[in-house]
Amino acid sequence: MSEPAADDSGPHWDDVVDVICVGSHPGVLAYGLCCAAADLDVLVIDPPARPDPVLDEFTAAMIEDLGDPAPDASLAVHSVRPAPAAESRTRHDFVGPRLRDWSARCLASPLAVLLTEVSDVLVEMLADDGEPITAAVLGGYQAPLERWLRDRAAEQELTADGALEALVLDGGRIAGVRLADGSTVAATAGLALPIGPEADPEIDDSGELEVVVVGRPFARFVRVELLRR
Repeated sequence: MSEPAADDSGPHWDDVVDVICVGSHPGVLAYGLCCAAADLDVLVIDPPARPDPVLDEFTAAMIEDLGDPAPDASLAVHSVRPAPAAESRTRHDFVGPRLRDWSARCLASPLAVLLTEVSDVLVEMLADDGEPITAAVLGGYQAPLERWLRDRAAEQELTADGALEALVLDGGRIAGVRLADGSTVAATAGLALPIGPEADPEIDDSGELEVVVVGRPFARFVRVELLRR
């Protein structure tokens, strides 16, 4: 953690990190791992012991237009290629039905994550069908996936250090957290929150695969998928 900057215009922060991961949900740990690999300062905390109105309101706002998708525990397997460097895209290209479809697919996945800020750590690529995606490769897949992720997180010391008491707003945006011990921590690059059903992921592919965190440009939802080498 870094020393908080002196600023009387907003909340007082006891500590400042880049990313806060809430809980040990495998998708959240996967996102924490890709942030740590990008040299970001990551704090993992336990979820709140009681409901937090700000957290509940934010989550409800992000999923209210997505319906009630049936849980889908299958783990997608893709081939990807780098996106053309000269190809420029705007936010307008990805709003509407395309982002809504991706968000609903994540909501159905047991390995999905809801972000409070659009991620900057995922690299733009193209899926095998030509769809623009963002992704970060974590390493070669080993079964079972959840144990693999937890072991990798433990190696990186991404284990819970405190428990969430409440989210803290600054200017209407989620800026950090108040922990159960009363201390406050700012997250300059946002929070990663668990989302989706609890289920064991189903993998119906074989061969050499890599674990990858996948999103869409400008999306607040990401999820764990597999990449065919």
